[in-house]
Amino acid sequence: MSSAITNAGEALLALHQNLETPLVIDKFIVANVPGLDPTVPVDRTEGKPGAEYVVHEYTIPAENKGYINPNQVVYSMLLGSDIGDFDFNWIGLYSSADDAVIAITYCPTLNKKKTAHPVMGNAITRNFMLEYSGVQDVTNITVEAATWQIDFTARLKGIDERERLSNRDIYGPACFFGDGYLVIDDAGAFKLQPGLAYVEGIRIKLDAAQEITPPALPAEVFLDVALQSQGSDRVAVASVVYADPGDYMDGTNGNHFGQKIAAIAADRTATDLRPMGGEPARQDHAHPEKSDVGHTHTQEEIAGLVMAEIGELRLMPFRAEHLPPGWYVGNGDQYADDSAQGGALLSLSAEYRADWGISLAGGLINVPNLFDVDGNGYFLRPVDGVARQIGSIQGDAIREIKGSITTNFSDLLFNSSSGALSVEPLGTGGNGLATGNGHDSTVNFKASDAVPTASENRPINIGLTPAIYLGV
Repeated sequence: MSSAITNAGEALLALHQNLETPLVIDKFIVANVPGLDPTVPVDRTEGKPGAEYVVHEYTIPAENKGYINPNQVVYSMLLGSDIGDFDFNWIGLYSSADDAVIAITYCPTLNKKKTAHPVMGNAITRNFMLEYSGVQDVTNITVEAATWQIDFTARLKGIDERERLSNRDIYGPACFFGDGYLVIDDAGAFKLQPGLAYVEGIRIKLDAAQEITPPALPAEVFLDVALQSQGSDRVAVASVVYADPGDYMDGTNGNHFGQKIAAIAADRTATDLRPMGGEPARQDHAHPEKSDVGHTHTQEEIAGLVMAEIGELRLMPFRAEHLPPGWYVGNGDQYADDSAQGGALLSLSAEYRADWGISLAGGLINVPNLFDVDGNGYFLRPVDGVARQIGSIQGDAIREIKGSITTNFSDLLFNSSSGALSVEPLGTGGNGLATGNGHDSTVNFKASDAVPTASENRPINIGLTPAIYLGV
């Protein structure tokens, strides 16, 4: 099934927007177009089908028009069991005043039957969402969709809010990781560094450095953070502003939260004001009245709440499938860079990722791999960071073994052995023993004759699961 605004519809939306006159969409046109493929994109040059193909025209009642947000409106068609019989595969939104088809949907062929007692007919409901910048004003729709249509908007918003509050319980009013959203002066251009943060429980992530342009110096830099509608979803948006936006509700009843992140002096010195380390989140530089709401967690308290620091490696006494929340097996597994796990890995410093072989390629990023190619796990060993760096792999080895054999060729060479040494006579001097009278004798060394051996060097050990903490 495919849908699109027609060229004529787009032109009319722009025209009415400029003239500040309403575009009245008053009908659904229902048609059965022979040979129509519902999987192909809509032909935006299309108009109303020929009269021989139109099977029904539905006048849209005022209560069947509603807005979702300023850029999305919905029209609903309710075909009761008193309407039929016909098939249809084409639906169009139509403006009688402008004599134009505004938007079209191709759909698989549907059958509409009218009740003919004792055989009951069917009822069909079709909703058509129109998305266009400022479409609510252009169509003059003032009724929220939720007031006339059964939907899950309130339920989904409630889920978002509960998750936001749960995050706030853990991370406090604001918490930034690593260099995420750090303001720097990069060769004359101010930039935000990529990384991860939580503001009032909303998780925000910057994938790449973002240039910002303060209007004048000195300046203060704030983030305006909100969950905003995008299509049928709500996504986290963090906008950079240079005056404290405070916490407020926008025209679509969406909550916004302000967070100060930096102050730039006249000499271009940028002071980092992001809440992290032991500093109380928000302190007195953003919203001091919130310092006693719930509890403002210090970084040490956050570490205790989430069990560990992001990137911490441990040997865990749990099976891989039973690791505590936030912990992942250090086996090199890959995650999407826009996933929660990917965001946590990207929040780690470049040095950490390089030391532990964490790399980003093709939209995937991996956790450290603490296993050798043969599947055996590495032993962990302290290093000084000078002669040997963190994360470097050292192959197995043993200490040098040396030995020597001294014999008198005028007499018997070897006639007994012990431990890892054995005598293998290859010739005899008449008495069955290897002697020095023109005969050979071999001395063999085999460690497994004296001690346990294996394909690797190892001490007595017990198995644990290597894990990394990502906190998500």
